[in-house]
Amino acid sequence: MNYKTKTKQIEDKIGLLAAKIQDLRAENEKLREDKQKLNAETAEQKAKIGVLTHKLEKTQAALEKKDEGEPQKAEVMREKLDRYIKELDEVIEWLQKN
Repeated sequence: MNYKTKTKQIEDKIGLLAAKIQDLRAENEKLREDKQKLNAETAEQKAKIGVLTHKLEKTQAALEKKDEGEPQKAEVMREKLDRYIKELDEVIEWLQKN
């Protein structure tokens, strides 16, 4: 091989390498954006868990204080409690998947 051929091969390889680097940088940027979105979603879900946990605690406290003479009120509280538990389970399941 002569000097010009070798130089052309090196230039071609450098061009391919530059293109690959550019592709990797673009992919890296996309992955960073995806990570930021996932982190934001996770923070949002954690905030929802906090709110639901607080509601759950209030409902549990209300159930503990219920009067024996008010079974309907206790039943409503149990339904709310069941609903909050279901919402918590859904959020936890989503977090585990993501």
